[in-house]
Amino acid sequence: MIFLSLAACVSTTGGERITFDVVAEPAAPIESDGTIAYDDGDWHVVITTAKVSVGPAYFWSGKPLHTASLWDLIVPVAYADIDHFDYGFLRGEIVTQASIDLLSDEAVVVGTGDGLSGQAQSAELWLAPTADLDGTFVVAGTATNEDLTVAFKGALSIDDTVVDESAGQTAQEQRKVRGIPFDAEMTQGGTVRIGIDATRWLRGADFADLVDEAPDADGVYDIAHGTTVWSRWYAQVRQSGSTGPWTLAWTAE
Repeated sequence: MIFLSLAACVSTTGGERITFDVVAEPAAPIESDGTIAYDDGDWHVVITTAKVSVGPAYFWSGKPLHTASLWDLIVPVAYADIDHFDYGFLRGEIVTQASIDLLSDEAVVVGTGDGLSGQAQSAELWLAPTADLDGTFVVAGTATNEDLTVAFKGALSIDDTVVDESAGQTAQEQRKVRGIPFDAEMTQGGTVRIGIDATRWLRGADFADLVDEAPDADGVYDIAHGTTVWSRWYAQVRQSGSTGPWTLAWTAE
């Protein structure tokens, strides 16, 4: 377990052992009808279901190496499989998981973390599935442009069926989103707040590609593995920078 390294850090950093809370909460506005709506290019997207499991999470003293560029806005690159840290050590961790409904305005307690007091500058979030959701991410809604209205639904889990084993990928490594900005002076009794923006999950997706396959009996198209919309979803949730769905903040006790 990574947390075992914290004991070795006490003498060199001077940090005191601390505990802190971790909560997850929606980061996109919820409409009066209980949906999340946004415009993306020619598409108007209305999300009617958005659930996700988060955790474990790790908080590091070092800075992320990657800085978002204009190119990331054009062709997002997932950085879960790149080491983003040029220096530093593990500042704290939480090894529990929790699922959150992003159409509820209530924060969900992920659990209590352990660590060392002092400065953190980046975070690592794991996207592991939990038993209470069909996938790590679950989404449903409609996307409308001038020509089409596409009802969609999907579940995304990062497991052995979706990773490229020929490229040496493993599900365990692909689930890790590294280098998330997290600038915090961590102290006893504080709280890490993980904000999750569901409007970032499907940014840049062309929903017209879903109609290449037949819908289900209710006229809903599945965001199946292998579709371009699924590929966009997979890339977006693994973003660690400003184009990604993750924001982390610290509040002191």
